[in-house]
Amino acid sequence: VALRPRAALVPLQAAVETFRSRDDAAGLALALNHLGCLERDLGSPDAVGHLTEALQLREEIGDRRGVTLTLANRGLAEAAAGDVDRGRESVRAALARVEAIEDRPGEAGVLLDLAVVELVAGETRAARALAEGAIDVFHPQGYRRMDALVLTFAGQLAAEQGDPAAARR
Repeated sequence: VALRPRAALVPLQAAVETFRSRDDAAGLALALNHLGCLERDLGSPDAVGHLTEALQLREEIGDRRGVTLTLANRGLAEAAAGDVDRGRESVRAALARVEAIEDRPGEAGVLLDLAVVELVAGETRAARALAEGAIDVFHPQGYRRMDALVLTFAGQLAAEQGDPAAARR
């Protein structure tokens, strides 16, 4: 399924219906979040609606971390669907939440989500600044693979902007 995302639609849709039929709000929110992310990646217009429903459920049950994740995912879906302003708004709301609870790994991840929104908007300079900010937040966490991924992303953006010294760094 990992290499065939469309194949994941049927089991995710079944999970949504199973959790809905059992009145399991937490399970339904999780399944809707996953479904919305997959739909976003596949370019489906249903992504934002499923992520919005997941967000409402997570707010109702008080799942603060889930709300943050779904807000960021919805922002990515909104931007991918062409509503960059709304996408920024959603991701910035997620960023405010992780900053308020001092969730450093969450903050770094949401900064990267915001960088992606800026890339979708064609704002490479803003995306680069956000990616470089994420490096500073991720670094003390000790996630070497994540450090490498974020450094590569920031380096590619620096190279696109014609800054080879920053790209090498």
